[in-house]
Amino acid sequence: MRRMKLLLLLAVLPLFPQSQDWRAVMRKSLERMQAHEKKLPDYGFVRKTERKEMNSDGSVKKQERFTVRREFFEGGWANFMLERNGTPITAEQRREGEAALRKRRTEDKPKQAPPAGRSTEDAWIEEFPDALDYTLAGEESVNGRKAWILNCNPRPGYKPKNMRAKVFEKMRGKVWIDQTEGDMVRVEAEMFDSVSVGLGLLGKIDKGTRFELRKVRLNDGVWVPEKTHVRFAVRIMLVKYMYNEIINETSDYRPKPR
Repeated sequence: MRRMKLLLLLAVLPLFPQSQDWRAVMRKSLERMQAHEKKLPDYGFVRKTERKEMNSDGSVKKQERFTVRREFFEGGWANFMLERNGTPITAEQRREGEAALRKRRTEDKPKQAPPAGRSTEDAWIEEFPDALDYTLAGEESVNGRKAWILNCNPRPGYKPKNMRAKVFEKMRGKVWIDQTEGDMVRVEAEMFDSVSVGLGLLGKIDKGTRFELRKVRLNDGVWVPEKTHVRFAVRIMLVKYMYNEIINETSDYRPKPR
């Protein structure tokens, strides 16, 4: 009987990897996310966007919806509007868009390729694995694959190196990590308190700001955004106040023609 219990315990233990170094898992996940981001420029897609400008009471002040297709056109990638606020783009409008694109390509000077890796502006994201603590909350299937669900909370005593990383001091949420390859395939985050950036001179992100990201895995193994949903309230330079909601749904990913 004791032997049976021991065998049962050994069989069940792998299902509960509490001893996992989740911070190391997050570092690997961030590296893989950066690798996938570098491949995104090689794909076309269709993206539906909904933008809402809100009043302070949460009511809608202004709203717009549009659908754009990124496609390979005459030797380069281009974005073409498919519809705006429910009205499809006509064939004449498409021809006008193509003509304007050709003119821009003729007039624009070649631009230097951006440096590899994240820009300085996005460097604060590199602190994500170290700025939070992670605990296993369960498992779930994402895109037909097993994923760990991790609760994320501010790490006590962590001192941000980048001033933008101060948002992690007031952020909590969940991340879904693909168990096979270690990719971050879903994120939900919320500001549980307001946070000022640059002593409030650069801006202030208000309590209640929320962010959601869902990814889908393509046949070649690249994880790409399927949906992003952000609802934010920010004050910029102590002057401009923004309370907006933006939803992007992206589908029909296609690689660059060969």
